[in-house]
Amino acid sequence: MARRRRSNNAGLVCMAGIAGVIVLAPLLRLARENLALIVAMVVAIVVAVTCALISRKVYVRRQVERKQDRLRAVLPFHSMNDKEFEDAVASLCREGGCHDVRVCGGSGDRGVDVTARTPDGRRLIVQAKRYRIGNPVGDKDMQQFVGGINTWHEYDIAVLVTTSRFTRPARETAQRLGVRLVDNARLAAWNVGASRPPWDWTSGDV
Repeated sequence: MARRRRSNNAGLVCMAGIAGVIVLAPLLRLARENLALIVAMVVAIVVAVTCALISRKVYVRRQVERKQDRLRAVLPFHSMNDKEFEDAVASLCREGGCHDVRVCGGSGDRGVDVTARTPDGRRLIVQAKRYRIGNPVGDKDMQQFVGGINTWHEYDIAVLVTTSRFTRPARETAQRLGVRLVDNARLAAWNVGASRPPWDWTSGDV
């Protein structure tokens, strides 16, 4: 009985193999005859998927940029939270002609909230401090900013933007180290187009 079952099983396996050959043979022949077409179809599918992913990424980024622009237009800077203020500064940079604008503030930002390329290709880094008017940015803040960016970042222009003001020692440190400062008055002027963006300042503007 056991031998008969083994024999039946072997027969079934053999028949399945024959059926597989009968089914696969035409498919293999078709594949060989249309190899170029199959390769072209695969390439087309890969290209289509890649384009869809890129389009999706561009769409999401544009939605974020529109949100940043609307936010800056309708909310006073002091009414924003820290993330909203960083987004608003990014919007100002983009409106001024910068490209590759990125908001990178948060945990582990190492002193930089916004990075960008200026219209003429220089690397711009910005720290955005949303402080109350009565809480100025002091020299300690300035030294921490400079220490962080010189340790971790490559840049051509460094800007510190605040909704408050800067103490005299902070301004002296910034002038000595080449950091461009945007206080609340300059920020308001920049926002309405009454002031040139900080990357276009001359030595007399700093």
